[in-house]
Amino acid sequence: MKYQWICSACQSVNSAGDDFCQVCGCPAVDDAWLIDGWKESLTQEPKKPSLSIIDVSVWGGWSIFKHKTSSCPHCALQMYVYQAKCPHCLKTLSLDERYALIGRYHKARRVGLIYGGLVFVVLIVAMTIVGYFVNSR
Repeated sequence: MKYQWICSACQSVNSAGDDFCQVCGCPAVDDAWLIDGWKESLTQEPKKPSLSIIDVSVWGGWSIFKHKTSSCPHCALQMYVYQAKCPHCLKTLSLDERYALIGRYHKARRVGLIYGGLVFVVLIVAMTIVGYFVNSR
């Protein structure tokens, strides 16, 4: 950041060079779902991620984005990436562990998008080739 900024999670003022809030550790720039989750993790006990597709509501606003999970560095079970404490082993994550958890999630998302794009391109090429041979007869 090149200017003073106010943390969206705890409302504290941070200096221009800070990439993370000096009070609560929330990243300076990130998704709204992460900021909402960070606020929630400051005040509530952790909840276990739901594996049920029924709990994911497309029409429920940000609720669908709160199902972003990664593995806990202590017990390797799934937890929401914004949580400060693992709901399984109940260990509190340090800020470095929380940043690593978020980083692993973002990396997995990027890899998934790349592979999804490659599959899409291969399907388009295959459909074009099939269409060419079908129309050439």
